Amino acid sequence: MLRVMIEILKYQKGEVVKGSLEDLKTKEFVWADIVNPTEEEFNILSEETNVAVKSLKDALHPYERPKLVELERHSFMTFRAPLFVMDALTTTPFSIIVNNYNVITVRKRELEFISRIKSLPAKHKSLLFRKGAGTFVYVLFEEVINTYYSMTNHIESRINHIENEVFENPHRKIAKEIFTLKKSLVFFHKALIANKEVIGAIEKGYVEYVKGIKLSKFHDIYEGIVQLIDIADTYMDILTGSLEIYLTSVSNNLNAIVKKLTAYGSLILVPTLIASIYGMNFHDNSPFNMPELYWKYGYFFALGVMALSAIMLFLYSKKKELI
Repeated sequence: MLRVMIEILKYQKGEVVKGSLEDLKTKEFVWADIVNPTEEEFNILSEETNVAVKSLKDALHPYERPKLVELERHSFMTFRAPLFVMDALTTTPFSIIVNNYNVITVRKRELEFISRIKSLPAKHKSLLFRKGAGTFVYVLFEEVINTYYSMTNHIESRINHIENEVFENPHRKIAKEIFTLKKSLVFFHKALIANKEVIGAIEKGYVEYVKGIKLSKFHDIYEGIVQLIDIADTYMDILTGSLEIYLTSVSNNLNAIVKKLTAYGSLILVPTLIASIYGMNFHDNSPFNMPELYWKYGYFFALGVMALSAIMLFLYSKKKELI
């Protein structure tokens, strides 16, 4: 007997209970969920749904685009859901295979919205299962969109942090965080646009096996996706502006450092000039030579002039806020 790692829940006598693969052949609503299927499980799924193993595997490829395929006995949909991977935001595909009585979800990773549905109170779960496959598919997509909204709240808090740091303490880590967040938003944007096409097809009635629910309800999900796309675009613009502010701040700081170095360097220009003049050391008796060379206090006089010029230059630079 094959060892099957597929979790199956079915609606029976007003309750949601554990089921088996045989229940997929009944006319009671059954939800089968599988995470990171093995080769054996792919073969079982293919036999039960008449979906080619290659198609099932391709649908879980990390870069698979959301799509919808109508088969002889099922509707086969691929959707992208958001998740955290090592504290980075990204998206991952999952598949929904639906017919009149069954919904099968296939995914590579644990997904938050799936866990939320499984942890519903028994009463709410029973009500959901009683309404059938169409409503269940609607709730799946609705929970995915809710997860996207939750992720945008997280992104917004990170953007607020970035904006504060850009103005108060611009550093290289902030630039790295900006680029990381922009990359996440690019993935979000691409996934949402493709998800919108799938929901639009369902809303227009192109999916044969999503029944038992008013298709107009999917318009709310469609509008939610449109709003999320707008939010992602807005966040991209904000991050682009933050990056420009960061680069401007870095440039201004560099200019300020160069200005200070120049100002401090100028403090020794006049003393250097004086020292150079007195360092020529012409010792013959020409009347055009410097008389200070033979003066008892000439050395102290030169030092005093150099110190005085340095002090005057320092005070001038301080007044002009150069240093």
